[in-house]
Amino acid sequence: VADGDTSYNYASVQWRQDRLLMENSGLTSEAISNVTLYATMRRAIASVAVVALGVRSNGDVSVQNKTLTDSYVEYTYSMNLNPFTGLAWTAAEIDVLICTYILNSADTQARVTQLYIIVTYTPLVIGLTGHKLELVLTL
Repeated sequence: VADGDTSYNYASVQWRQDRLLMENSGLTSEAISNVTLYATMRRAIASVAVVALGVRSNGDVSVQNKTLTDSYVEYTYSMNLNPFTGLAWTAAEIDVLICTYILNSADTQARVTQLYIIVTYTPLVIGLTGHKLELVLTL
């Protein structure tokens, strides 16, 4: 739950990063159409704060830079295809996915109060479409 400054992780040194391993999704061979990473973040010092928000898999990293503001904002990184393979996501890839954020700016501080992923998939049951699975990462 995004609760502002009640609870948060922070990075105050350039290149400081946190990595969070996904919980088991429970998916098997469902067709995954999208994976979106959500992070509610803000800068804590009035200077430029850029955070690389992304995912890691097998030692590779795929990120998008986000420039933070003074207020908490929910930033997203949406991936229709696995950025490492260029192919559709598989359940096995989701289950070993690591979420990360990296502070790219010096002399600043970034606060992260919520981080989670939503996986959009089609169940194997005929007639059902557009289901979403929310995987919450505890900070």
